[in-house]
Amino acid sequence: MRIIFFLCLCLLAKAFANDYFKNHDFSKLIISKDEFLAIVQKADKLKLYEDKRWLNLLHTNTKKSEISKDILELTNTQTNEIYPQSGFFYAKDGDKNPKTELYESLFAMFMSKDFYKDLKAIYRQEKSALVFDGSGDNLHFGCRFLLRYDFLSSQLDVSPKQDLKCSDYEKFINYIEPKSISIVFPAAYLNSPASMFGHSFLLIESMYNSKLLSYAINWAADVDENSENPIKFMIYGLFGGYDGKYSVTPYYDMLKTYKDNENRDLYEYRLDLKKDEVDRLLKHLWEIKDTKSGYYFFTKNCSYNILWLLENAKDNLSLRDEFFYTVAPSKTIQEMEEQDLITSYSYRPSKLNQILVMQKDLSYKDTNLAKDIAKGLKSPAITSPNEYKILALANELSLYYAIKQKITKEKYQKITHDISSHLARAKIQKLKRPSKKPSITLSNYPYRLGLAYRYDSFYKNGAIINLRPSMHSIDEDDEGFEKGIGVEFFNTFLSIDKKVRLDRLNLINLYSLSDINAINHMPSYNLALKYDDILGKNKANAKAMIGLSYINDSLLLSYLVGTKGYDGGLSFDNALMLSLSYKANKLSLEYNKNFYKHNKSEDKASINFHAKLYKNFAYFLRLDHTIYHHLNSPYKDDKNSCSFDGSYKCKNQSISSGFYYYF
Repeated sequence: MRIIFFLCLCLLAKAFANDYFKNHDFSKLIISKDEFLAIVQKADKLKLYEDKRWLNLLHTNTKKSEISKDILELTNTQTNEIYPQSGFFYAKDGDKNPKTELYESLFAMFMSKDFYKDLKAIYRQEKSALVFDGSGDNLHFGCRFLLRYDFLSSQLDVSPKQDLKCSDYEKFINYIEPKSISIVFPAAYLNSPASMFGHSFLLIESMYNSKLLSYAINWAADVDENSENPIKFMIYGLFGGYDGKYSVTPYYDMLKTYKDNENRDLYEYRLDLKKDEVDRLLKHLWEIKDTKSGYYFFTKNCSYNILWLLENAKDNLSLRDEFFYTVAPSKTIQEMEEQDLITSYSYRPSKLNQILVMQKDLSYKDTNLAKDIAKGLKSPAITSPNEYKILALANELSLYYAIKQKITKEKYQKITHDISSHLARAKIQKLKRPSKKPSITLSNYPYRLGLAYRYDSFYKNGAIINLRPSMHSIDEDDEGFEKGIGVEFFNTFLSIDKKVRLDRLNLINLYSLSDINAINHMPSYNLALKYDDILGKNKANAKAMIGLSYINDSLLLSYLVGTKGYDGGLSFDNALMLSLSYKANKLSLEYNKNFYKHNKSEDKASINFHAKLYKNFAYFLRLDHTIYHHLNSPYKDDKNSCSFDGSYKCKNQSISSGFYYYF
């Protein structure tokens, strides 16, 4: 009975295949119609269209492919007609139907290469990830979709009987000479909110001794962030208004962008990919080089699309499954560490960090001298016991000033030439270099679940549940993060006594507390959109504060001033912050003095202790003391949730204690 049932299924599959291909021209194939349909029948029997490897090749997540556009079309050089199967999908509904895409891919796989001799690849826009003069064999399925070709050949045990010369791909491989793959994480950059979520891209390490001669694979929104309206960029980035695409860029250009221009430290993580897996990754890059897909800042971002390449390179790798809400670049690195994909890491300090470390070896007077030489205000012909260190710092500063456009390119070239000539004659001294920073893999995961019990003099005692989708609070330990950075999105607190209510919400809360020193004069700031306490009652508000900070390895001291907008108007706010760090433990103290209309004000003081018990699990204790002043306000309805004494002043104290779990 089972044999009869199986034979019936085979007959149905064959009948379906015959019906599907009834309008296809089999004279284009290098095999007979019967041979081809037998191969299709075998693919049906194996259900290759349901195979996770096939779905990954199509970037199909759930029911639809994430590939939305392609920028290449094949044009007949004789007739100028566009070949209908030009893009990433051969089937008309290939983005939604992996089965028909499998059928059409098989048909294209066995097409004679002679069919492509009059076709030419034309790009619909100026830039592609990899641009070559595509023609002839290079346009055949076997050369355009190398990894698809390998998958179908191995699973169906077939080998089309024609010799394809994929010269474009061979040129690409010979040019970059791939040896290994690393993932690079440019850390968050103080004073740049857009960078605080982090970034990641792949580094194709070549046979060359220097990494600077290697190439980087990046995926980013197809837009110029520097010229785009920042409000539009934020809205479109959040809600999918842009397309994203892959690019292949010399690594030294990426270093110039992130390390020098944006002052971001870079962490390079070597991945455990064998030679054949490196080859698979590059073959898939070749397949998707002319495609676009939707860009979403929190989900379908740079890190997420890099994972497609890795999952197609290495079988049984399922990194994307670990993310359910946001795909934070730091979390992708941590997941790779968890899955033993990382073998080693190296650290590249930013240009500014290099300069700051060199400056620590010099006095204030010598530092100012180096700055004047770097700007061309003084001659490099100096006499000093620290001559070499001063000139070396001046040389680095001159490039830094040129990058920041504080001096012109022509002036920089003259200054650095003069400095270098004197530097070559100076007595060599050992220069201080930045020490290797802890890896981001040591930091807490970005998603946080908190459970605490709170005593509050305003409300009844009760439990507090906290859920934060991403990614780092200013009062948490800084291991793996730059001190002074806080990046929170949708940080939600719920209180539970007899009922559940929204206690407070930090929709966006960005801290960039930048050390003011002899070199760096960037201010500190805090930007926030919140629903929290104002004069004893929760209200929606937007806050912007700016100020100065002093930061070293264990201490942060910051003073900020600014304003807060809420339904009652504007307030004038002051904040004094102090934090002390020891290893993965932090003690934070904060005092706020806020002034409102009608002589109303509040004093808020808090102490927060955060201790990492082990990775992704921490204990915290928080004490808050608030005094609300409603001076010259005899009306009872101004009391809100307060019980005022004779001077129209009331107090609130609360103590919270609990645990955070990071995931």
